[in-house]
Amino acid sequence: MAFVPVDKLYSDVPPGSMRLAIVMGAFILLYNVDGVIYATSHLCPHAGAALNYGRLDGCEVECALHGAVFDVTTGEAIMGPSPDGLWVYPVKVEGDQVLVDLD
Repeated sequence: MAFVPVDKLYSDVPPGSMRLAIVMGAFILLYNVDGVIYATSHLCPHAGAALNYGRLDGCEVECALHGAVFDVTTGEAIMGPSPDGLWVYPVKVEGDQVLVDLD
């Protein structure tokens, strides 16, 4: 695994929030669920809407366009029109630096 730094720090993503981030030129979403950072693809697989415009509730993100709901810890599609889940990327936090493996 090749972990690389993202453009957001751990302190930039307070508990209960999500932030759009860039890593190696790619957009991903970072989520802070109870102090643990998770990273997923940033587009809803149903219609390509940006999930950062949606709502995070615990470990579930809801797409603002058609209401699809995904578990950000596993990427699993929980509800809505999307039959596919999100890509989930391994995350490491070293101090305040967030690192993600895109492989």
